[in-house]
Amino acid sequence: MKNILFLLFGLLLSAHLHAQFGINSAYRFNNTPDLKIIKSFDGTNDEFEVLSNGFSIGVDYWFRLKNYRIEFLPELNYGQYNRNLQTDDETIELKSGAASFFLNTNIYFLDLAGDCNCPTFSKQGPTINKGIFLQLSPGLTYWNQSYTSQSGDNVTSNINFSVAAGLGVDIGITDLITITPFGGLRYYPKIEWTDLSVITDEYFLLELKDEKSSLMQAYAGIRIGIRLDKENY
Repeated sequence: MKNILFLLFGLLLSAHLHAQFGINSAYRFNNTPDLKIIKSFDGTNDEFEVLSNGFSIGVDYWFRLKNYRIEFLPELNYGQYNRNLQTDDETIELKSGAASFFLNTNIYFLDLAGDCNCPTFSKQGPTINKGIFLQLSPGLTYWNQSYTSQSGDNVTSNINFSVAAGLGVDIGITDLITITPFGGLRYYPKIEWTDLSVITDEYFLLELKDEKSSLMQAYAGIRIGIRLDKENY
């Protein structure tokens, strides 16, 4: 799946060498209230998130409304969230890959009718007013999940909808390069990992709390925007 995603990234970049595109990386904190493994031993219970925290990378293509500072950045993104669960006699490997399409929409609410034709570096007025934006981002994610244990192996996949909201600020380095720190929350109403309940261990009681759960994902990252034909904007 990663090879397919990188191929799509390459096609996106090669098709728009005369436009503005961006590359970003973010760290994502995953919280699934129900998709957890419960390990019981000697009367004590420990809960483990099936999804670990981890990094994601993304690439996007930029376009905007003509007269207002509402900008669109459709993005291809990939994250890997692996966890090793250590029992008395083995290490259970849980691997989750997330290939996503996000439709990012940036709304510059403090400068909505401002100059759209140049990056923050060249605009007039306070930097915070020019650069800060609210980002709304619906998305679709293809999850590829697998585990390896002595009791058996399993590979499964599913597609889930999500929605995100966050804030960012553009910091113009030159007329061609913009750095954008950003952060927010992404919510998945439902993700699932089928057949995970077959994991067992000789000394511990391993129990899956549920195969389905909502997912709240907090994230923070940085984007590098590159404009190759600013004279057309």
